Amino acid sequence: MTRKRAITCGRARTLSSVWKSHTIIECEMIIPRKGHGDKPVRDSVSIMPAGGRRSRPKCGQDLTFPEHPRYHVGMHARPSLPPMSLELTLALSIMAMGTLFACAKPVSTIDLSMFLQMGRWMWEHGRLLEVEPFSVSALGERFINGTWLSQCALYWAYLLGGYPALRLLLSALVLVTLAAVAWQSIPFGARLAVVGVCFAFAFLLQNLAIRPQMFSFALFAIIHLLLGRFPSRRFTPFVLFGLMAIWTNLHGAFPVVMAFPAAFGMQALLEERQGKAGTTGASPQRWLFLLAVLVAATMVNPYGPWIYSYFFENSSMPATRGLSEWLPPSPGTFLGARFFLAAIAVVALLAWKRHHLRACDVALFLAFFVLALGSQRMIAWWGLVVPPILGRGLAGEAPQVRMRPEPQQLHTGIGWVMILFWVVVWARTLPEVLDTRVGPTGDYAGLDDDTPARVATYLSSHGGGRMFHRLEWGGYLAFRLWPTSQPFIDIRVWIFSDDVWDSYVSASRGEQGWEELMARYGIGTLVLCIGIQDGLIDAARQDGDWTETYSDDQAVVLIHNE
Repeated sequence: MTRKRAITCGRARTLSSVWKSHTIIECEMIIPRKGHGDKPVRDSVSIMPAGGRRSRPKCGQDLTFPEHPRYHVGMHARPSLPPMSLELTLALSIMAMGTLFACAKPVSTIDLSMFLQMGRWMWEHGRLLEVEPFSVSALGERFINGTWLSQCALYWAYLLGGYPALRLLLSALVLVTLAAVAWQSIPFGARLAVVGVCFAFAFLLQNLAIRPQMFSFALFAIIHLLLGRFPSRRFTPFVLFGLMAIWTNLHGAFPVVMAFPAAFGMQALLEERQGKAGTTGASPQRWLFLLAVLVAATMVNPYGPWIYSYFFENSSMPATRGLSEWLPPSPGTFLGARFFLAAIAVVALLAWKRHHLRACDVALFLAFFVLALGSQRMIAWWGLVVPPILGRGLAGEAPQVRMRPEPQQLHTGIGWVMILFWVVVWARTLPEVLDTRVGPTGDYAGLDDDTPARVATYLSSHGGGRMFHRLEWGGYLAFRLWPTSQPFIDIRVWIFSDDVWDSYVSASRGEQGWEELMARYGIGTLVLCIGIQDGLIDAARQDGDWTETYSDDQAVVLIHNE
């Protein structure tokens, strides 16, 4: 049933119109309301002439309804759908796809489990964990726990809803990251904003794991947005200080964001000396002040300036010990080939368009490109930095362009159909993600195939004691079995000495001296990975002091004969 309301005074701007027996107008209407000022209303409005010659309002025409109107105006009870553009539809679809991918992806426990175990320990003991209690090869070692806040946050989320809550947390952080990238790129046009979101998501894919680094991506994108769009606002220093203080206690990648105020400040100084109009949105003094704010915020942590030593150790030691994601990208791998091809394509596009790039844009592009050349893990930072640089290079100094231009019925219909599609997909996916029932492996069914869930379930009922195992399994075994069983080593390679690391690598190959290593640390159980530690599996099977008690297609358990 259509409800109509007479309007005796008001103004409207026509957005679209159809001429039938009367005129149907999609418009934004300003209706004066007593005590409330002018209230804008967007709706479908039917206008019927009260007399005289009919005139068809044109799109964009301003209409005025005086105190004694020629027109009787009726508002339909059901408002029209908010207008959408194809660009907005694509951007929302990419964000929905990214968050869905993050949510539905199997949970990797390589990093997550040890951080959950550390968060659990701090929750139970009520203090900061700074002395190693888990891995037998580093018992009693002091270390800088630079990610203590993320460990607590991950464990709190786990307490709240188990692994499904952690998956939803990852999805939310991915959404925040992509939205910040879109907002950063939108001044150069809606289409380039879509390209930027696609670009960023393509290089986030390799790092979509539930671990402290996921907090860094979201904070990096937000701080980049603040510095790129709002450097002169009054609230910016306060927001930057708070975000940076939190980031410093969440993950060790916080120093990378210092590159932005440094590069923008040098650009502002260069333009000031050349007498050109500033393009960074702030003076050199302002950029220096913002850099000082960021540096000061990093001191808000339990270790003061020593937190930087954690950053440098965590950045260099994994690479020297050959962990795969810390190795330089190779053109012979899919990840490396994608990175180098993307870099070549970006440079070619910028050279073809020939818009003038600022010195700071070139500096940031090269700085993060060199960082990515040093480690595959760093490619994601480059993927987050490039979108606004690419937008400026392709569009030049473009004016503000909104994601929602003048509405078009077809585009709006497509947009809302796509939104309905993603709602249906999410509705079908969420029940499986939120299902917390234990699977056939003895743990959450959503864990990835590399998780040693079956062997951990076996050890939980048969005992393990001190165990030698694959490096990547240490955190999960500690989370499932500690304190009745203790792992030998785990993924936190920066807390283990070179001697321990070399001994682990040598023993995993079954090289001479592995028996002495087990005796030195009192190892009574070997939990070995088939295909990774085959040398030690063969050596232990041939040694009469070890008895095989369990095996599956993933792991073998051998117990030392007393």
